[in-house]
Amino acid sequence: MIEKVFGDRAYHAYSVSKIENYISLTKPRLLASVILSAVLGFVLPMSLSNTILQLIYLLFGTALMGGGANALNQWMEQVPDSIMYRTKNRALPTGKLSANEALSFGNFHFCFGLHCIVVGLNALTAGLGMLTLLSYILGFLLH
Repeated sequence: MIEKVFGDRAYHAYSVSKIENYISLTKPRLLASVILSAVLGFVLPMSLSNTILQLIYLLFGTALMGGGANALNQWMEQVPDSIMYRTKNRALPTGKLSANEALSFGNFHFCFGLHCIVVGLNALTAGLGMLTLLSYILGFLLH
């Protein structure tokens, strides 16, 4: 019914809302502090061997891996989130995004970020990022 009345505007509003829900999965404020820490860790001991291109790979890789990990966190915690007052209005508990959408989004972004880190920096840095996610998941499963 709404599409008949508003046409493309209703679809646009739906699309923007969906994008906002996906962005909320990444926990942008938390992610900003992670990115800042990564950049400072890169720039402070900066030598001639560090390049701007490596910094760009670090920014994108960290943002994608961190955002993906945060989305996977929300996917794992969707049941407790639906009960807690502070988190009950997130995209998954409210049904604005499905569990499969969040899982796919999280996996894709984490894996693409991992790829950016491997290509732009090195396998050790990527491995540390992977170890961070795996230790978090293991901690969550044992809790």
